[in-house]
Amino acid sequence: MGLIIVKKSKKKVLISFGALIISFGIFQMILGSLINIKIYRFIIIFFSLFLFFQMKIEVRLKSYYIFFLNVIIFLLSYLFSFNYYLNPFSDLQQIFWWVPFSVTLVSILKSKKELLFFTLKLINYIVILGSIISFVSFKKFMDLKNGIYWDYLATTSGSIIGGTSLNEDYNIYAFGISFIIIALKYKFELSNKKHLKLLWILLMILNFYLMLFSGSRRGLLLILALIIILPTIKFSEANLKRRTFLFRPKILAGIAIFPFIFAKIIEFFQTINVSNSAASSIINRLSTTQNFINSENNRTQRWIYALETFKNYDLTQFFFGDGFNYLQSFANEFNVYGEDHPHNFFLSTLLYSGVIGSIFLVYMIWHILVKLPKLNISFFFILGFINLLVIQLTSSNSYFSLNLIIFMTIFLLHFISNKRYLYD
Repeated sequence: MGLIIVKKSKKKVLISFGALIISFGIFQMILGSLINIKIYRFIIIFFSLFLFFQMKIEVRLKSYYIFFLNVIIFLLSYLFSFNYYLNPFSDLQQIFWWVPFSVTLVSILKSKKELLFFTLKLINYIVILGSIISFVSFKKFMDLKNGIYWDYLATTSGSIIGGTSLNEDYNIYAFGISFIIIALKYKFELSNKKHLKLLWILLMILNFYLMLFSGSRRGLLLILALIIILPTIKFSEANLKRRTFLFRPKILAGIAIFPFIFAKIIEFFQTINVSNSAASSIINRLSTTQNFINSENNRTQRWIYALETFKNYDLTQFFFGDGFNYLQSFANEFNVYGEDHPHNFFLSTLLYSGVIGSIFLVYMIWHILVKLPKLNISFFFILGFINLLVIQLTSSNSYFSLNLIIFMTIFLLHFISNKRYLYD
């Protein structure tokens, strides 16, 4: 009996530690320019090996066959490229570190009780550590407005990072903050005491403020989406209700008034006159969001160029791609040093693996999305996966560019393959 208790206690510690590592993946999005936490990669490998040999894990690799097929296509495309490009090599490193960790972690979640324990631990880590990071971000912005610059937050080119962002990529920072907001909504639902509910609301307001003044125009759109979605969902409700999620009156009403609210916010930013250069640059950036959507911008120019590149492929390249050789042509076209890409993982997949590789990737994503309404897991993971897909569609070179998408894909495929976690 004592041995059983010890084993259960050890398993809880391991699950808690796994949740902590996942939270670091989120914080890396926020803290990209403030601190280098890549050392946890070695912790990930040690954790994976320990789980595999000490816990005698049974890994059902067939649950992830479609994921591994996409990894193989990615690897072959890299090997058959003219050069060994750094961008896809970095993504291969993500795969090397995160796949063993993700597979071993989800394999020890044997029951719904353990899954709930993992979920609550992850939410707690995100809220507690994320709140500390939020106050650091707020302090940085206040100092910036007062003319105090944090020199160690300079970009690779030496310029100061504006707004509330702690990452030179404003968009990745804003999407990272959105995970804290979603986790706070989860805590708000679980709390019965009024003073705790008030605390979670205030922290949500703070993080919405951080997103708003991060300088991310995509972040502004994400704020409006969260304001519409979060009040209408409950993390504790039966998953069967998710099937009609998009057709609820509140959601439809929110979508209907979305353009009006968005236009009014842009008008508000355009009327603000800020003398401080650091703050005014953020206001000016946000005030051009309407133009960013309506007109041709850096992203859409790259998407158009990607499609033009694909149109010029010969028959073999059309079906099997041309590897990652497009990285050099994008860099030449847009005057970028080194390598550049479409900033859209689907277009990149089309270029490096052709129609065949794109079909396998689309099938994997479709397979996950159609099962999400039936999946008996927390709404946190469902919103998180969709959130990551949106980031990838506007920022990443490949599906594997963000470590969290690797974990989330394996996590969802694992539970999708288990009928105990699916509603009829």
